[in-house]
Amino acid sequence: DVGPAAAHDFASEVKALDRRLGDKPFALGDRFSAVDVLLGDMGGWARAGRFPVDSDRVNAYFDRVLSRPARSRAQANGGAMK
Repeated sequence: DVGPAAAHDFASEVKALDRRLGDKPFALGDRFSAVDVLLGDMGGWARAGRFPVDSDRVNAYFDRVLSRPARSRAQANGGAMK
């Protein structure tokens, strides 16, 4: 069963992301980047899969990234770049 192993690995990565973020709003500092797009998608998938995110900082980061207007527009276009 990969469930427990995946949950353990994800929890470890959440801790690493928490440390990486520190007091910065985005993964690479003060500016939003493609890294944030990828991490935000992973956060969305993890939330949909009900993986616990035991970090207020990481949850706030996911909220910030997932609520960006450009992401909403891309989803409304079926993910197509127009």
